[in-house]
Amino acid sequence: IFVNSYQDSGWFIDRDIPQMAKYHQDSGFTYQVADFRHHDASGTEKVFFIARTQADLLELEHYLRKTYGDQTEIVYASLNCLEIMNKQVSKGNALKKALADRHFSAEQCLAFGDGMNDESMLDFVGKGCIMANANPALIKALPHLEIIGYHGHEAVASYLRAIFNLI
Repeated sequence: IFVNSYQDSGWFIDRDIPQMAKYHQDSGFTYQVADFRHHDASGTEKVFFIARTQADLLELEHYLRKTYGDQTEIVYASLNCLEIMNKQVSKGNALKKALADRHFSAEQCLAFGDGMNDESMLDFVGKGCIMANANPALIKALPHLEIIGYHGHEAVASYLRAIFNLI
């Protein structure tokens, strides 16, 4: 299990994972390897754990929920990535604030998601769409939402082109 944290000063991980380079190649947003035993945790926004499979995270998830479940939000961003954040931190709450700051309503908003960390956002917006390759638990939690297609088939781009009558 790889330990990660997002902090004001960046993304930190306990060990290098060279195969993750493909995920941050285009954005330029990359991690720094840190020894968390001696690392300054100030400004931590989220801690997350990446494992080979979800089964590898189940014991940790059980411990976190038992110990910190009443104080934190614990969700799977993907089947092998378990996130833990402050109870008030979610994509749904962030979107509520962003929309209020810009004087838009939830009904005017469209969102796409694939992980349990998207549930609050998808449930909040006027139109939520779930990716076909989403976490099955997300599909089960929000059965009333449309399933649009797969990431690899560029389903979001296709959906946006269709609803906005773009070429």
